[in-house]
Amino acid sequence: MYDLEANPQETNNLANPSHPKYNDPVIAAERDRLHQKLLRLEQEKLGAAALAVEA
Repeated sequence: MYDLEANPQETNNLANPSHPKYNDPVIAAERDRLHQKLLRLEQEKLGAAALAVEA
């Protein structure tokens, strides 16, 4: 995850736990939103196989 306005070269990954803004509520909410979207897409595309990997 990158803040393209503040970091157009994408050198500071906001999803990296060592980033100072990692626990910022806005960043955490976006990270969670993206994670949930990824889970939904995996389920749609891979079906039960994707769910078995998470278990």
